Amino acid sequence: MLMLKKLINTNKKLIPIVIAERRKSLVPLSKKVEDGIKESQIIIPILTRESISSQWVNQEIGYATALPDIKIMPIIDNQIINDLKGFIHKQVDLSYNFQSFIDNKRKEGIHFRKCINNLVSDILKEYNISESPSNKNKTLTIENTDSFFEKDYLSNIKVYTPKVQLKTTFIPYIKNSSGILNFWAKVESHHNLIKPARRHLYIASSYSDNYMATPDIARYPNMWAILRETPTPQDKLGKWSFICNGVEQERTSIESSKSLSNGWHLFSVEWSIQMDFIKFFIDTNLIGESNYVNWPESFNYSMHIGTWPDKNPKSHFYSKISEPIFVGEIDSRIIKEIYLHNPSK
Repeated sequence: MLMLKKLINTNKKLIPIVIAERRKSLVPLSKKVEDGIKESQIIIPILTRESISSQWVNQEIGYATALPDIKIMPIIDNQIINDLKGFIHKQVDLSYNFQSFIDNKRKEGIHFRKCINNLVSDILKEYNISESPSNKNKTLTIENTDSFFEKDYLSNIKVYTPKVQLKTTFIPYIKNSSGILNFWAKVESHHNLIKPARRHLYIASSYSDNYMATPDIARYPNMWAILRETPTPQDKLGKWSFICNGVEQERTSIESSKSLSNGWHLFSVEWSIQMDFIKFFIDTNLIGESNYVNWPESFNYSMHIGTWPDKNPKSHFYSKISEPIFVGEIDSRIIKEIYLHNPSK
């Protein structure tokens, strides 16, 4: 899906709408879908074996079909064409299909890219769109019916050594109703040293301090963090943890006492409001999950990479960390794909 969005964005006269990326507080997902469809001239559902089993997909396509002046141009995994039922089926012209390969995602990506190149080229021809300023913008809704991961930008992951507080602007990502936020971090010997007192070394952290301290308010309201809790004589393994909380004191914590070897490791947090879960991964291993509870409620502060927001040197991770890698979709394959792009390679 991100690959298609990136291609559409190369033409200034095409405006992609991705429903999953639209953040509208307290607005039901069904309303967001309806609004996105009504704003569009072209609907591009991506149909795969996973997505056709969803009752919502056919309903959304049917809703778009009933509206005037909306064209539906589906992208289809050719292995499911015979299984299609409803508004899109094999008796109609299905011009944009691609070959999927379960064991070779790179080859599948090549086929998918060729398919979407043909689709966008046909859109430009059909609507006589060029880069001329006189042309009217066309709005396209990319129906997020399945997860398709754009891997190109992972080929050159940027890393840095955070010795002081570093702020980034990606904090809106955790406002999304679902997504996966990933960091590569390089584990070194000092992360596993046993010390008399436990230290918290942060890969990424954020909280808002604009609340009056009261017994009902968390010490660090709206906290979100991935961290190393260093070993102590009482706990010789230490912990790798993800923690978060809203304004109240109750906290969600997912942790692992598994020892990590020196070198690069991938830390990922996946969440979904609709599916009611928060998951924490290290490399491709699911460490644990909880219901979608105690997630931050306010996002007024930037995320800090490699330290805690108070700049205390005792909280610095003191090792290399990648820039954040965010994908606004939920699919276990995404983490596996990111894991193939170790920064050391």
